[in-house]
Amino acid sequence: MEKLSKEELLRRSKVPGLNALKMHKFFKGKMQTIPRCQIRDYNDFGIWYSPGVAAPSMEIFKKKDRVYDYTNKWNTIAVVSDGSRVLGLGNIGPEAALPVMEGKSLLFKYLGGVDAIPLCIGKDRCCEADQIIDFVKMIQPTFGGVNLEDISNPKCFTVLDKLRSDPDIRIPVWHDDQQGTATVVLAALINSLRIIGKKKEDVKIVLNGIGASNFRVFQLLKLEGFKLKNFIFVDSKGILHKDRSDLQDPTNYKHDLIYDANPDQLQGDCGIALEGADVLISATIPGPGVIRKDWISKMADDAVVFALANPIPEIFPWDAIEAGARIVATGRSDFPNQVNNSLCFPGIFRGTLDVRAKTITDEMCIAASYALANLIDEIDGCLTDSCILPTMDYEEVFIRQAVATGLKAIDQGLALLNLSGEEIQLNSRKIIEGSQTQFKLLIQKGLIPSFDDYEKSLWFKTNVPYSSSDSINQNLTDQFTKSDITYPKILGIPLSPDVSSSEVWYSQMSEIATNYDDTNINRLQNSLPSFLLDDANSSDFLIFSDLIGHQFDNIKVYIQNIEHLLVMLLGFFDSNFLNHLSHSSFRDQELRQKPVYVLLSRL
Repeated sequence: MEKLSKEELLRRSKVPGLNALKMHKFFKGKMQTIPRCQIRDYNDFGIWYSPGVAAPSMEIFKKKDRVYDYTNKWNTIAVVSDGSRVLGLGNIGPEAALPVMEGKSLLFKYLGGVDAIPLCIGKDRCCEADQIIDFVKMIQPTFGGVNLEDISNPKCFTVLDKLRSDPDIRIPVWHDDQQGTATVVLAALINSLRIIGKKKEDVKIVLNGIGASNFRVFQLLKLEGFKLKNFIFVDSKGILHKDRSDLQDPTNYKHDLIYDANPDQLQGDCGIALEGADVLISATIPGPGVIRKDWISKMADDAVVFALANPIPEIFPWDAIEAGARIVATGRSDFPNQVNNSLCFPGIFRGTLDVRAKTITDEMCIAASYALANLIDEIDGCLTDSCILPTMDYEEVFIRQAVATGLKAIDQGLALLNLSGEEIQLNSRKIIEGSQTQFKLLIQKGLIPSFDDYEKSLWFKTNVPYSSSDSINQNLTDQFTKSDITYPKILGIPLSPDVSSSEVWYSQMSEIATNYDDTNINRLQNSLPSFLLDDANSSDFLIFSDLIGHQFDNIKVYIQNIEHLLVMLLGFFDSNFLNHLSHSSFRDQELRQKPVYVLLSRL
């Protein structure tokens, strides 16, 4: 695993934000309303609106459940937030929370085929728990479900628990920060224990951070059969124990935990709690350094570490592994073993809506966890230390969870529609594939405009000197020496800490740049690694581009895709060379289809 500094991870985490500012302004948001009915001519408005619409309205008046047959309530949910705890930004208010809720709605639609409407509520910084509860009750006639999002604790516990237990609430209410995270953590833990050969009844688990996500993780694990006596909880003040004066209030949601867990009544910091522990699930503040290597070294053999803080995990994965951990997961997509609630909420809601379940129970979440975990057996090369869960681009992820969730709701007597597993699967697949096809058609037809001005950072300039004495070369050498990974070759010359290699590499680049005839162009073609010619999405290319982006940090060349890489390689060449290359080398039609040449032709 490539080792990255905190600064490098922070730099990488800022690039999506730079693109987000451009793209949000360009598209003016992420969601819009599109009709699902046909309109043959203007006379059809007399069917869809007055006077014809009165007929379905009267049918619903006679029997309220018919609203699912005559409207889109069956597939529409509200994403409700007061903006009191948005991502890692804190209490930023409802307006500032709206881009996040639109993003959530986008994921619901694309991944689950669910029509989600963002509803950010309150005035300035709001609201009390009872106000959110009343709001959800008020909007219940319109929506088939509610996703609570980014609400601070302990308020979020009160809102979810009261709404789920209220007999007047007839639609499912879900808090993704709690239930979603817990569902994916359970799935990741199921497979981790399979790999290391330990049983859920025996493992000692430390939960570091007792916020919304970890509190629900504990509840789900307890329901699934993990033993309460084997849990130790740690918050910002240390291990939870009976003598802590701040935990004596029975209304404190942490109060019961001091009696239900930590049977030895350990006191101290997380390091004390981790001695002999099998599993660490940490959801606290961004690292690194929140979890120390010497703490990990005191865990049991084959330790499992989930460091879920974003954008920087509490401990770097390589540090945890060096300290003795066997399996390490984070919340980041650019590290192995991402544990993120986006893996579950589209599928869980899809299945819930398909059977018209009245609520989403913890048992439904557990069913989804097992569906997600079991998918790993179908993926070649997985169920290993570095592959404990499928990723969201695996096509069956959300469909399988929809089936598992829907069937469990039926089994619990919570569903209004009694469907078979095959029926749920076919329906979910049709809706999800239809949603994604609709997106693609809108893009192909230009109805969703194309955006190309992605943040590419700074490229090489054509006047970069090639002398090894140049400061840029020295910076490159300094960067190379910080990593011990294997370097690929460009033009047959390895990118390595050896200054002489850098000299030769620059020399050959310079030679081609100044003598751009067909011989040297062919030489360039023949020297490019095969993965640049065959597959821009190959693991070899991704590793290579990641390496280049990191190693060239001192000269601000950030490689995010193949086009950036080629710009870096060819940035030494002047415009005449690029023009010559683009016209001389692309006569072969087959060659034109290669990703590298398609992109070169655009330069």
